[in-house]
Amino acid sequence: MLNFRHNLIKLIPKLLKAVIAQTAPVHSALSTCYSTSLKYSFSISNTLQKVQNPNCSKYGITPAHRIHQSQLRGACSLVNSGKPLREKLMHDFELPSPLSGGKVTIVGLGHVGMACAISILSQNIASELVLVDRNPDKLRGETLDLQHGLAFVRNAQVYGDTQYSATAGSKLCIVTAGVPQGPGDSRTSLAPKNLEIFKEIIPRLVKYSPETILLIVTNPVDTLAYAAWKLSGFPANRVIGSGTNLDSSRFRFLLSQRLKVVPSICHGWIIGEHGDSSS
Repeated sequence: MLNFRHNLIKLIPKLLKAVIAQTAPVHSALSTCYSTSLKYSFSISNTLQKVQNPNCSKYGITPAHRIHQSQLRGACSLVNSGKPLREKLMHDFELPSPLSGGKVTIVGLGHVGMACAISILSQNIASELVLVDRNPDKLRGETLDLQHGLAFVRNAQVYGDTQYSATAGSKLCIVTAGVPQGPGDSRTSLAPKNLEIFKEIIPRLVKYSPETILLIVTNPVDTLAYAAWKLSGFPANRVIGSGTNLDSSRFRFLLSQRLKVVPSICHGWIIGEHGDSSS
């Protein structure tokens, strides 16, 4: 096959010269073919006839080029299909992912929200990712960053909106929005302000995605997961807090450092409330 391709690449300029000299209407088609691909894009209907012609030496084609005619015949069959030129020469290898199926919404585009978005895209968890934030400038910037990186991940749709109507039909809603923890603040001190924020967010998510699962990450996570459960009216198994997963991950890493092994084979769990009171 490699020799065949090498011979074709050497043959193409001569074929172009011969065909263009004989028939002007195919000139633009040949130019497009030549620039598009050096594999099968030379498939012009009379190419095979000229190669098979015993007198083809006048076109600069030697008998050594009259090989692999079955491959040429298959390529030339494209021309006789009656399809437009673009359809003859090009086709979509993978269509954009449909806007249905695994739809995930992330509310709040701070460091944690963006880390969630990158993890979801890199692990091919969702076919559709919706970003929601109250700051339109930040929302646009972060959305563009993710969209521009889609060439390096699996097929997915990413878009952002300040309106919760964009979240309709989400299978999972991740809530990271809230007041950030400042110097000297405890996680529990954030509860009153973040509870007021949740009173705006949770009912809107429920309105547009009544069958969704809520994943709460905002601190204090245990308190706000309970509040989201009450605000949503969902069954308890559809409101999940990130809990002590982060604490356990840190614990496993410290164990691995002490035991001189990789973290993935160290297992241990931190239980209790996420934060200073966990044990």
